[in-house]
Amino acid sequence: MWLQSVEPALELFRLRRIQSIWYKELFQSGRTPWTDPYRYVWQTHNDLTKWWEALSPRHSCAIRGYFELELLYSYVYVLSPSPRVPQICAYAQKLIFEHCAQYSGKLLRVVMATAYIGKPPLTFYDMMRAYMTGRQFIDVLARNPDTVLGRTEPSPPIPDSSSMDLEVDTPYPPAPRIVMYRSAGGDNIGRAIGTLNDFTTILSILGLQFGYPTWRERFQKEAAPLLGELHYRRSAPPQLDTNMDSWPTDSAAVTSPYNSVSSVLATDFAQSIRSQPYRQHSR
Repeated sequence: MWLQSVEPALELFRLRRIQSIWYKELFQSGRTPWTDPYRYVWQTHNDLTKWWEALSPRHSCAIRGYFELELLYSYVYVLSPSPRVPQICAYAQKLIFEHCAQYSGKLLRVVMATAYIGKPPLTFYDMMRAYMTGRQFIDVLARNPDTVLGRTEPSPPIPDSSSMDLEVDTPYPPAPRIVMYRSAGGDNIGRAIGTLNDFTTILSILGLQFGYPTWRERFQKEAAPLLGELHYRRSAPPQLDTNMDSWPTDSAAVTSPYNSVSSVLATDFAQSIRSQPYRQHSR
């Protein structure tokens, strides 16, 4: 697949450059939270979109599918909590909800596909990304369910013209547009339930493929309180539909720091490598 042209490799290098820059800025440049982080976050989100829109139409379906999964995962990652942005705004939470729903839907179709032609290559790291993205989905729902599940679109944060977080003279970038992913389930509660189930199925299939079934079990345990509340909310009478008192505000999803998912995965991965034989990645 990759021998047909060097153009996909060049596109991947361009994406890795964007990813490397924002990862360094958000996670490695310092620990002090920015006062106006969304000048940088919106610009990075827009840069990723421009990269995607500039892709050559000559790429095969497999390559475009691979790049789209990379794009959606990057969207979620750059919008999620980080040392520079420990508390994310409601508008970013809504964006994460939609990007996660789209990511899980597309990745599920890939892992369920039986034909090789047009199927993006999958590796162990796709399972890791699915788990991390699923955890971010749980986090935003548990933190701010009213806003994330509501029909009203939240407003982006007001720009802080006095902020000196970054020495830039460019105009303030526009906030990314929230686009509702047309997934099965109907309303947002149904879509949330469907997305959680999609992540569980993905982790089940990839866990068997790569020898890590415990990740699906861990995700199911972490998602169980939220799923129970979502089903209750969906079946509750209309007058109780906005009662959020029973939502799990003290769950692990809410109290986990921004780096907890990565540290858990790293520990689990290291232990598994020591205890299990090598398994080749699947294409």
